[in-house]
Amino acid sequence: MTLPEAWSIVQYMAAKEDSPAQIGLRGGLQGRTRGNLLAGVLLALRPKQWLKNALLFVGLIFAVKFTQLDLVLVAVEAFAVFCALASGIYLINDLADVEKDRNHPLKRHRPIASGLVPPRVAAAVAALVREQNPALSPAAVAVV
Repeated sequence: MTLPEAWSIVQYMAAKEDSPAQIGLRGGLQGRTRGNLLAGVLLALRPKQWLKNALLFVGLIFAVKFTQLDLVLVAVEAFAVFCALASGIYLINDLADVEKDRNHPLKRHRPIASGLVPPRVAAAVAALVREQNPALSPAAVAVV
C-alpha cells in the first residue's frame, strides 16, 4: 500500500466518523478540513518527542564513524523505526485514554481528545504505522 492510498483511506474513514454532537464534543468541529486533519494527525504522532531518538547517533559521533555511510544509514533507519514505534504507541495510548483526556485541563487539547482527529482515523494511522514498519511485524515482535 502506498502512502497516497493509505491517506485516501484515512480521509474516507474521517468522512464516515460520527458527528461531533454524537460523540459529545462541546462546540463541535467547525472548520475541520483536510489540512486541519493532516495537521492533527501529525500532531498526534508527537514529532517533538522524536528528538530523544537522536541519541542513536551519539555512538557514531563518539566512535568517529559518522563518515562511514553504511553505519550512518543504519542509524538513520533505526531512528525512523524508533520514531514510528513511539508514534504508534502514542496514538494507541491517546485512543485508550480519550475519555480521560477530554476531561483533563491540558490533555483535552490533544488532537484526538479535542476531536480534531477522529478515533477511527487515529486507529487507521496506527495500523498504517504498524503495516509500514517491518520492526512491528508479528515475526519481528516474536523475535523480541
